[in-house]
Amino acid sequence: MLGSSRSRLAVSIIFLIWTTGCLHGLALGLGAFGTVQMAAGQGFGPKLQLGGSVSFDLSFPLAAWLELSTGLDIFGVLPSDTQGGFVYRGFGGGALSLALRGRGVVASTARLGELGLGGGLDASAAVPGYQYTTLYFFYPEVGLEGFIDLRPAGAPQWSFRLAVPLRAQLRRDLDYSFSTGAGLSVHYYLKGKK
Repeated sequence: MLGSSRSRLAVSIIFLIWTTGCLHGLALGLGAFGTVQMAAGQGFGPKLQLGGSVSFDLSFPLAAWLELSTGLDIFGVLPSDTQGGFVYRGFGGGALSLALRGRGVVASTARLGELGLGGGLDASAAVPGYQYTTLYFFYPEVGLEGFIDLRPAGAPQWSFRLAVPLRAQLRRDLDYSFSTGAGLSVHYYLKGKK
């Protein structure tokens, strides 16, 4: 009985999206980010670690100003320095994410295109492994993001975005772990804007 209710709910959501045209602005995205992570744990003080990531995402518009995005991130974090006689080990892996982003138009001209400003909330599930080992671990991550993007007048199906994320890694082995950085991404809207 419970499975039947879930099936009906899934079919209803698909029908609602399909009939209201939400798939009209489906977008594929590719991005690259540089990050700085600060972590502390196990009785040791905080240290900074540099890192980077590449992301692939798929975005679905929910409204003219709101989108739901799902993504795959491939990331790496370098080891910390040895100052103080200890090191936080480097690691790398992948993460699946779900994000909700809102965007408003700041300026628009027929010659240059549309400049937008926005922000978002995201949640990820990461599975990295420590460098030079076969030890893998899991942690959830939550984040906020601010961005500015350009949709050129001559190429309305493309969007170029500069983003600054702030994320918290919810790791059991550390007292805290936060990261920030900056990144560029490009999005291609399959059917253009409505």
